[in-house]
Amino acid sequence: AGDMPSPKPPPPRLVRSLQAAFPHDRELFFLTTIAARRRMERKWQETPLATVFTISDEWMALKQRAQAAFVRQAVKLKGLSPWEAFIAFDADTNSRLAPAELYGALRWLQVPELTAEDVVDFFELADHNRDGM
Repeated sequence: AGDMPSPKPPPPRLVRSLQAAFPHDRELFFLTTIAARRRMERKWQETPLATVFTISDEWMALKQRAQAAFVRQAVKLKGLSPWEAFIAFDADTNSRLAPAELYGALRWLQVPELTAEDVVDFFELADHNRDGM
């Protein structure tokens, strides 16, 4: 089984330069800008820019990278491949992780100081096209 792709955060300088604007305002600006184009070849949610619209500042980006590294290490320490972990976390066996399943997985992996906001942020970062993970 192959490795699950981990979301790539935006460059720290980009986040730092944009953190004065709310993520929603960044998204609105981008949508207005691309509206001038004849067509978008793919949805913005599927581009590397997607994280720019969800990460509020450089500290949030750092926290998300640290949590992702923790999860990868915790899965490895449990002796699971990424695919085996996904199968274990997919409680309803629909081949997608719902937010509740992700929360259960992160609790089982004992992510320290886990909050509901962390789960939502983790889910949104990993769900590039917003159709479930």
